[in-house]
Amino acid sequence: MENLKRVIQLLSGRFDNSEQFHSLSEEEQEKFPVAIHNNMLLNDLIVNRPKDFDGVLKSIIVPKELMNAKFDTLKDIDFSDLSESDKFVPLHYKEHEGTFIGESHNIFTKKQRLF
Repeated sequence: MENLKRVIQLLSGRFDNSEQFHSLSEEEQEKFPVAIHNNMLLNDLIVNRPKDFDGVLKSIIVPKELMNAKFDTLKDIDFSDLSESDKFVPLHYKEHEGTFIGESHNIFTKKQRLF
């Protein structure tokens, strides 16, 4: 459980590639995709969780009404509105010499898989 807390701490927050972007020439910047990621835990927003809920959600399908929501403005999410995805499976992390390495197997269609 301690490793889980460390991984969550590493992955939570606001991340962008602005440093990389500013290191490029003007010509390179024109073709460079700028990325901003806001990763946050939503556990505190999930209401009506089962009593035996261990705090770890598997891969879930977000309800349609939340699909384009800004998660930093959400109020409550009912646990019963969440469903498990059959296309995505949990990402597994292994620690190796102080670095966490993630492995995931995603099934998009019967023929298309991502490892």
